[in-house]
Amino acid sequence: LKNHPQVLFQIGSLYEAMGDLDLAIEWFVQVLSLMPSDPQLLQKLGELSDTQADRQAAHQYHFDSYKYFPSNLEVLDWLGSYY
Repeated sequence: LKNHPQVLFQIGSLYEAMGDLDLAIEWFVQVLSLMPSDPQLLQKLGELSDTQADRQAAHQYHFDSYKYFPSNLEVLDWLGSYY
């Protein structure tokens, strides 16, 4: 289970759908440990962190997402509003 990012991502998505963002973030961080350069996952973690009012983590996740995929307009928009 711990080496299957698709399964871990699905579990995180289920927690997100149920509104348990703390657990969703925990599962998505586990996926991130297996796929550290996935820009979509980093963006999702940034969005969830922003929703949780953790601006520092939200910024870091969005910035990391930008490093791997600099043409994502949603990430650029978020970073622009942050600065």
